[in-house]
Amino acid sequence: TTTNYIVTGFDVNGCSSNDTILLTVNDDVPIDPGADTTICVGDSVTLGGFPTSPTGTSYIWFPNGGTIDDDTLANPTVFPSVTTTYYVVATNDTCTAIDSVTITINPPPLINAGVDIDICIGDSVQLNVVGGVSYIWQPGSLLNDSTIFNPIGLPNDTTEFIVFGIDINGCSAFDSVIVNVNALPTISAGASTSICSGDSVQLTATGGVSYLWTPGNNLSDSTIANPFAFPSGSTTYIVVGTDVLGCSNSDSITVTVNQLNITDLTDTIICIGEALQLSVNGPQGATYLWSPSTDLSNTTIFNPITITQVTITYLVTVTDTNGCVDTTSILVTAEQKPTASFTTESAPTCDGISVDFTNLSVGAATYLWNFDDGDQSTEIAPTHVFAYGSSYTVILTAYSLGFCSDTTSFVLNTGVFEDYFNLTPPTVLTPNRDGMNDLFKIDLPDGVGNCTDIKVFNRWGMKVYDSYGQNSGWDGRTTTGTEVPEGTYFYIIEINGIVKKGSLTLIN
Repeated sequence: TTTNYIVTGFDVNGCSSNDTILLTVNDDVPIDPGADTTICVGDSVTLGGFPTSPTGTSYIWFPNGGTIDDDTLANPTVFPSVTTTYYVVATNDTCTAIDSVTITINPPPLINAGVDIDICIGDSVQLNVVGGVSYIWQPGSLLNDSTIFNPIGLPNDTTEFIVFGIDINGCSAFDSVIVNVNALPTISAGASTSICSGDSVQLTATGGVSYLWTPGNNLSDSTIANPFAFPSGSTTYIVVGTDVLGCSNSDSITVTVNQLNITDLTDTIICIGEALQLSVNGPQGATYLWSPSTDLSNTTIFNPITITQVTITYLVTVTDTNGCVDTTSILVTAEQKPTASFTTESAPTCDGISVDFTNLSVGAATYLWNFDDGDQSTEIAPTHVFAYGSSYTVILTAYSLGFCSDTTSFVLNTGVFEDYFNLTPPTVLTPNRDGMNDLFKIDLPDGVGNCTDIKVFNRWGMKVYDSYGQNSGWDGRTTTGTEVPEGTYFYIIEINGIVKKGSLTLIN
């Protein structure tokens, strides 16, 4: 409040005197410095109120230190780098007032995008950032999502990825990571090649520091630059090479396997005195060499003829147009030929001509008879029945143990059934046992009796004799053994379907 102040002064002699002063107190100048504020480092803020003081007031803000754009303004802009309390002195025509406002500085977030990364062209890379709660990556066109902390990058060239991170205070900072895109190594597996079946070939890869070959099952080592390959057929090998930067590339080589693989020859037998043609299969344009040359017609063709008379083994070497070689051999066993020979003895039967064959062959082990009627036999000396009324060429083939053979033949004309007997019976029977005309019978071969039937009748048509398929003859007696009287009797003779009828006179 307004106050009158009195001062009393004393000199050295102790004398005193006083004086007075009146201090009149007017009302304060109203000041609004603005509200305390929190900002992020690097941001600016405007101080003061609205208004800071009444019109006509002058101002001075401090501390300045270059962080205030104009320290005489009612509402200056400040750029503090640390938390700062700003004071303002407001003066009008009579009074002065002072107030303050504190600007708190939040530190920037520690955004960390990690160390620089090396990748290979064509690869992707996963980025990763920490220190914020939200992010924006640039350039976003090379990322699968530019707003997440761990996007996948797909750069084709070396690229710097910048990430802006914001913390829970809304303060931001940035960091960057360089993704170095390394070119792929130039891997070479060499030129394709060809080998012969059963051979090997050394592969050679260049351009990397480590390698992996596939397929690796027929390689000496699938993890080295120069393995040996043992393919059983044409194979394409792929090699993946990796350089010092870990980048990989691949190349391939085709190993063509030329398959010669001639078929093994089968051992055989040559019959002494005959010629035998040998033969080996080979590709077009192949060359041949047979050894030894003994008894061969030509040693440089695929099918020479031998006339060897001794057992011998021939070796043949086949070389194709690719220079591939294969060999095989054949054992030729020389064997003496047998001699085929036989004789025949024939007899008629009811069914045909029965022929007994006598085998006179020499040096044979097995036989084959061809009877020219669809039947065959492997017996040594067979018996065979041939039908009447035809001509047959019987062939005997005699085989040695090694199946050398000889043949001989015989032509058999069987004729007709009637050619083998006389169907004219006697006309007089005198069964008096004098050895002459004692029996009424027909002179037939033994094999025909079974198909012969003789019946005798008296003049009244009564049958007095029946041979019942036996060629035993009638002795003038009935079947009960009673002599029949003299007279004329009638007979019916049937032989294998041939019927003869007539009469005879019986005289006791």
